[in-house]
Amino acid sequence: MSGSAISAGNEDELRITLHDGSTRPIAMGAVTAIEQVDGPIVWLSALVPTENVQTPYFGDRASPARMDRSVTGDVIRGGAGLGNGAGSSARAFGRGVGVHAYSKVSFDIAGAGFVALRTQYAIDGDLPMADVTARILLDGQPVWEKKNIRSAQQLAPAVTIDIAPGHRTLTLEVDYGENYDVQDRFNWIEPALLRTRQPTATQPAN
Repeated sequence: MSGSAISAGNEDELRITLHDGSTRPIAMGAVTAIEQVDGPIVWLSALVPTENVQTPYFGDRASPARMDRSVTGDVIRGGAGLGNGAGSSARAFGRGVGVHAYSKVSFDIAGAGFVALRTQYAIDGDLPMADVTARILLDGQPVWEKKNIRSAQQLAPAVTIDIAPGHRTLTLEVDYGENYDVQDRFNWIEPALLRTRQPTATQPAN
């Protein structure tokens, strides 16, 4: 359901103002997510990639990136537990990009007015052999890199990258680490393009 405004009718319902000006109640328990379209945030996974490359270390069976799912098709999870099973205590995320090293996913951002990219990341589950290098590039030039990312119980702090006017292409890259591409499944978690800068803890590049 889409509308122009939303408000709380009472503790059990929301009221949606539709584009024709009428309102409609909806039970709070029926709401799974609320997303502002054309607002200050655009989820990267809602855009169509201009490039979606995955190159296995051995063989030729590619596993291209998946939007809002892990590369294996599971719900994206991160944080305590990190597992993807039904009993996992890890938090589930509705937005993200699931990949397998080596992965290169690019998006056209020319003229869109974005000022920053914010994202978190994690190895997809409890994979002891996983080891990757992740990079963020603007117009083909690396602006952030993190080496030797491995499975961890805690979700990595948010990374925020400024996007200066004139940039045309944003690329998320995940490269092989120390163990070829063994278990190198990786999730970009809630990558969001921002039209206004928001204060957030930023992890420096290594």
